[in-house]
Amino acid sequence: MFKKYFFFSFLIIIFFAFPGNAKASYHDLEITTLTTSPSPPVFNSSVDIIITVSYEGDEELTDLTGIKEYDYNFENFTLSKVTLPTILDSSPLKNGTSFQVIFKGTFNEKGDATLSYDINSDKKLYEAAMSNNSIRVDVTVVPPNDLSVNSIILYPIAPTIDQEALIQIDISNQGVKDLVTNTGFHDFDFDFENFIEDSRTIPEISSSNRFTNGDVLTFIFEGKFASEGKKNLEFNINTDNRLDESSYSNNSASNIYTVGSLDSLDIEVESLTINKEAKELIVGDAITVTANIRNKSDFSISSDLGLLERDYRFISGGDYEFLFEHFEIETVSHSDYPSPEDTFDPEEIMSYIFTGKAKNTGSGVVSFKIDIRNKLEEKDETNNAYTIPYIVYNSQDEIDSFGVLENEVKFISTSSVKVVWTTDKITDGYIMIKNREITLFDRWLLASGLEEWPSSNETEEHEVRIDNLLLDEVYRYILVNDKNEIENKTDLKEFTMPQEGDFSILNIPSATPNDEEMSVQITWQSDWLTHSKVFYKLNTGGTYLESFSDLLTDSHDITLSSLDSGEYNYYVSSISEGGTEKSSDVQNFKIGTIEEIEDEIEENTEEEMEDESSTAEAMEGRNEEDNITEPEEETVTIKNQEMYNSLKGKIILKVESNGEAYYINPQKETIHYLGRPEDAFQVMREQGIGIKNNDLYKIPVGIGELSGDDSDNDGISDLMEDALGLNKDNSDSDGDTYSDKDELLSGFSPWTKDTKLNLDYDFSENQKGKIFLQVENNGEAWYVNPSDSKRYFLGRPADAFGIMRYLGLGISNDNFNNL
Repeated sequence: MFKKYFFFSFLIIIFFAFPGNAKASYHDLEITTLTTSPSPPVFNSSVDIIITVSYEGDEELTDLTGIKEYDYNFENFTLSKVTLPTILDSSPLKNGTSFQVIFKGTFNEKGDATLSYDINSDKKLYEAAMSNNSIRVDVTVVPPNDLSVNSIILYPIAPTIDQEALIQIDISNQGVKDLVTNTGFHDFDFDFENFIEDSRTIPEISSSNRFTNGDVLTFIFEGKFASEGKKNLEFNINTDNRLDESSYSNNSASNIYTVGSLDSLDIEVESLTINKEAKELIVGDAITVTANIRNKSDFSISSDLGLLERDYRFISGGDYEFLFEHFEIETVSHSDYPSPEDTFDPEEIMSYIFTGKAKNTGSGVVSFKIDIRNKLEEKDETNNAYTIPYIVYNSQDEIDSFGVLENEVKFISTSSVKVVWTTDKITDGYIMIKNREITLFDRWLLASGLEEWPSSNETEEHEVRIDNLLLDEVYRYILVNDKNEIENKTDLKEFTMPQEGDFSILNIPSATPNDEEMSVQITWQSDWLTHSKVFYKLNTGGTYLESFSDLLTDSHDITLSSLDSGEYNYYVSSISEGGTEKSSDVQNFKIGTIEEIEDEIEENTEEEMEDESSTAEAMEGRNEEDNITEPEEETVTIKNQEMYNSLKGKIILKVESNGEAYYINPQKETIHYLGRPEDAFQVMREQGIGIKNNDLYKIPVGIGELSGDDSDNDGISDLMEDALGLNKDNSDSDGDTYSDKDELLSGFSPWTKDTKLNLDYDFSENQKGKIFLQVENNGEAWYVNPSDSKRYFLGRPADAFGIMRYLGLGISNDNFNNL
């Protein structure tokens, strides 16, 4: 009975003493870091050794038990003070917080030293872990001195030969100790490439002129450079290491500058301005004229040569001249002259400022010219002068008065016109218009649905467009302009709207070739504002190519680029907004030199190529008849390199035989017989190379002879529209009033309104004669025609055959055999 009672009593004691959800409390000190301040520690100077300790126990510490019990061993260190944390009942140490133990003293030897520290060394504080109570760190004690070459700066930053220059070396004291002697400081050497030294300034250090921590002292070397070009400037301090330093890596510095030749400078009078509008001055107005001079060279100017001011009351003296008609000058000032310390650097501006008043009425000029005696040797003397005109009036009313100089109505269509007029001053303007039967202008404005009259503001060149006019109707109009409070109305004028197509090309078009760029500029005039188109081709055969401009103009200008050498036929068309087209007669121009091989092409090539029925019969006869001998080889190797260079990438037709066609590979120096339509299609696909869409889209699209169905009658076959991603049932896929064909030929996108194609003509030029397969789509085949660098769709066998006939170049049998 007693044993049972004792046993249960023991269990009860254990239960209450250690309940099931209770845990024993614990302490844990962990040393995390040992650092010095400064770091690295400095010899014979005050140093703090800082130990950081983290407390991880779950019971708060309320005193220094375990913390004040420590061991340390700081090699070569003389301790002067220890600082322990303050821990009390009122400010206990909690879990997750840190504290520091700081040892202050000095190191009495330089070099490596070992620092070790143990906390709770007597284990008076019971801890969960004791393995994290120690730390050991190696440090290097350095000397207290440290000189640093901060920079090497050249003034001016970009001098010329024989120009006064200054080299500035900035030295800083980065040590913890003041320097009171020149030891190490006057031990220096330098290498300033091709610099002729005239003088130097070396700072002195003494007990009365201490070099304290953080201070900067400057060495200055003055002189000139003897030659132009890039110059390396190098400087070294404490070269004999007589001053014991904590670091020697910062004792050297170098920099590279460029020195120009004597004639490499250039100043320019960049602008000449009057503080008031130059055309609106009144007698008595205070004026300020500013002449801005820019340094246009790559080099600095460090003297006042060519820039000296003269007294405006005297004719002679100074380096500039000016003319201020009708002005009385009262004061003259200028920016600071350049000097070696404050140079006039590249692209900087210095100014001359003249103040005074407008003295007399009339028109005149303000002119200014710098460096009139050529004291400054410049590479360009033509930009040293500037002139602006002005007018001085008697009053503001005189300024505001103006006149309408010219007026013209230009027809755009049977329902639209553009009215243009000029005024002799900048004004706001608008047009009031009505048809002849309506009495009041405002009634016409209300009936037209316009909210306000068409206007043109703040200009001398006015133009407005008026739409929704009636065919063959007479209209009357008045031009109204105003400037400030003055209004000017013209007399009543009138015009009659034309019939559709009632316009003309006014002159024979003119062609201006540029043999160097292989381009030609075509110009002509029309009496309506119309779109422009040029049709052109080599006179050796083929179909006309087109170049289109959607600009509405009566002065037409289209440039044809990347042309082959030869003689061209061309004609122009003007197309109204309503779609009516008027064409000129066929003209011709020559460009470049025609290659010898092209000179020998038979004169009757064009006739034979245009005789489609006979050519088709001869070529298709190979499908059925045996009396035409097929070539023995479908692939022929080139033997005449010169002829190959002239013809590579082209399709040639043996016009003296039966029109046999061959493709000359531009990369492999081989000739491939095209034969039947199926053969032509197969050869072209076999010779094709893959191309990604991004590259293919850089090449402009060519439109060949129509092959296959054309559902929307836009001149592009349905098959080609599918390949291009166009709407084959709508001739205007993007709905901008221009057909898909016209947009492709003029370099605009038929997919997106008002968007130019992202064409790369240099890239296209490099792809001449190649056959590309569109690998990112369905393998569509395209041929880049060498004559115009455009890509033509090969499509089906019939399409490839058609491209062969359309783009083929005739060749005689002799030339073919020589090839």
